[in-house]
Amino acid sequence: MKKAISVLLALVLTMALLPFSAFAEDTTVVYVTISAANDLSLTQAPVTVTDIDGDNALTINDALYLAHEQYYEGGAAAGYGSYVHEQYGLSLSKLWGVENGGSYGYYINHTSPWNLASTVANGDYIDAFVYTDTKYWTDTYCWFDKHEATADVN
Repeated sequence: MKKAISVLLALVLTMALLPFSAFAEDTTVVYVTISAANDLSLTQAPVTVTDIDGDNALTINDALYLAHEQYYEGGAAAGYGSYVHEQYGLSLSKLWGVENGGSYGYYINHTSPWNLASTVANGDYIDAFVYTDTKYWTDTYCWFDKHEATADVN
């Protein structure tokens, strides 16, 4: 009986040493919309997000990278880029194949996050876009208050 209790206690102690993140959710599904070059390139496309950059978090960067892997011809290598900006943190350098010197915007559930390292949760909506007016900054982020609607003809 003492051996059984000893083995059980050793097992409990071993499990206590494991990080709790090992039991955290490994994936989540978000819905990504991308607008580039005055074109709605991707509309509420489901993306299963995993931690592709090894930061132990499911982030906007992960979601956008995987959206490009799944939906952009040539994958993320051809259409997506990010870098660490010394002032703003993880930032976009290419979106849907467009490189324009960092003039991009992105929102989670219509709220502006600090940077691409902001975390995402299951069911979130991510909207990302390329600014088209990089001279006068007249682009405006707009959204509907519903993601789906049913309407009758006429």
